[in-house]
Amino acid sequence: MIKKRGLDNPREVRFQDYPDDATIESRLKFLVNYAVLAPSTHNTQPWLFRVLNHTVEIHADRSRALPVLDPEDRCLTISCGSCIALMESALSVFGFKWTTTLMPDFSNPDLLARITVRGEADKADVDTELARAIVSRSTIRRGFMNLPLPKAFLDSFDSDRDNSADTLCAIHDEEAERLILQQTCSMEEDMEQDIHFRRESESWTHPIRSRSRDGIPEKPGMSTPITVCWSDQDAGTDTTRLSALCVVSNTPLAWLSAGMTLMQALIEASRFGVNAAMINIPSEAKHLADVVSRLTSCNGIHVLLVRFGRPGRKVITQRRPLVDVMLHPGFSR
Repeated sequence: MIKKRGLDNPREVRFQDYPDDATIESRLKFLVNYAVLAPSTHNTQPWLFRVLNHTVEIHADRSRALPVLDPEDRCLTISCGSCIALMESALSVFGFKWTTTLMPDFSNPDLLARITVRGEADKADVDTELARAIVSRSTIRRGFMNLPLPKAFLDSFDSDRDNSADTLCAIHDEEAERLILQQTCSMEEDMEQDIHFRRESESWTHPIRSRSRDGIPEKPGMSTPITVCWSDQDAGTDTTRLSALCVVSNTPLAWLSAGMTLMQALIEASRFGVNAAMINIPSEAKHLADVVSRLTSCNGIHVLLVRFGRPGRKVITQRRPLVDVMLHPGFSR
């Protein structure tokens, strides 16, 4: 059953722990263990949950914002969008029917989504394949293995040519991919010269220790440059694939939608044993944004680069215990 502080490691969510003889409210609290597995910049986990009866609210936790890297809270909102999509996927795993309302209260911009359960399927068989894809997904932080991607994944990726806005736009041209990766490394090198950026990044990087539940675990002196995932070394091969996440407008609603689209793509990739490295395209990085726009046919604003591949060595980032991310049912602003 559910422990008072949630599971020690949400990635150890087990189907047999699901309290199917309990109230819907108790089951929704359990499913938050899946939702918190969403990716976030520096593993900041900028979300809060409020569960009441048949409803789950997902709030932005602005105290975990990154004012230097993400001054508009764009990455924060995209991360919360991914969290919303994972909550929906968890509901699907266990046979719930639901409706989701994004930004339901414009007087409260921190309330990003309200998910209301409308009923359960007649036979709620656990979708074990989807559940395992959710749990096994992780962000690549230490480079890629020099192994070809599964043919089924490549076929799926190469056939996805929907380059409309609010989508994950696949980049199929090898030269374009190589140039974008080069520009990305150049952007990272420039940002590393900013002492404020370095201090903010270092504040979310800590030694590997059992009590750390957020940030990026690294041993002292062993920090790996982000560029290890963005060099052009393997561009144009079948070991990686590059995509750009686009939005139709720079608004919180568009960012939420983009985060949900991103999460769906990451889960589908995880079904094939493929994970991804992700990097923000800051608003001030106009040169990189212009290069991506020129070399792709995506309509919209490019906000994120996603590089799919097989992780060289997984970095399993912990998640905060449920007691830290659950708001009291009587919570109000």
